[in-house]
Amino acid sequence: MFGFVPALVISDNASIKNVDKMNIFVHLNLLPDLIEIQYIDFKKLGQMAFGVEDSSNLPDLDDLV
Repeated sequence: MFGFVPALVISDNASIKNVDKMNIFVHLNLLPDLIEIQYIDFKKLGQMAFGVEDSSNLPDLDDLV
């Protein structure tokens, strides 16, 4: 797996120079320790994906599940 070194949660330097090959299991086990996990519903995901502040015009995707 390839990832940013240091991880983007520590440094916001998303440069191709900071990408390196790494062990996927170590990488995915360390990342949750560095960030606070946020649980979001489908409507919030739609707001984040489309940059919409007013969610009234987005479909309620929770009803589809």
